[in-house]
Amino acid sequence: MSLLPPSELDLRLAPGRPPVLEAPALRDLGSARDWLAERHDAVRGELLRHGHLLIRGLPVATPADFAMIRDTLLTERAAYKEKATPRSAFGDDVFSFWPAWSSRSR
Repeated sequence: MSLLPPSELDLRLAPGRPPVLEAPALRDLGSARDWLAERHDAVRGELLRHGHLLIRGLPVATPADFAMIRDTLLTERAAYKEKATPRSAFGDDVFSFWPAWSSRSR
């Protein structure tokens, strides 16, 4: 049972799949940042409810773009401290994921 009330976000939910939020057609990164900022509490609530959330359709093309979107949603960055898995640093605290994890989790 969730303690969070349902949000106004239109999420696509399917068993065994991540929840998906489709962004509308946004003209640029500033519009995407504004769209997310207006929905900040609802998006954070869904992140807490599900533990993850896939947001599709944002005009993110570079690591700096990703960092801007991340910083719109998260108040604290997750540091890459332990260095237990290989990662590539793209700048602005944006790192690659470990591809072996996703193949092992299936």
